Amino acid sequence: VAPGGSPDADLFRPLRSGGSTSSLINALLIQKSIAATASRVLRKERSALGVAAALARTFTN
Repeated sequence: VAPGGSPDADLFRPLRSGGSTSSLINALLIQKSIAATASRVLRKERSALGVAAALARTFTN
């Protein structure tokens, strides 16, 4: 903790300095895009499984 500063001030120091704010934002954007991609991939896999199941039913009946 800086002399005369509050313990909480250290937590927010990276947000105040210019360089790390952009890296924090970049990290959040990267995390967001990874999450979006992952959910898209999972959705595609689920629909592919659905198609495979439907085809299997078609051929077995």
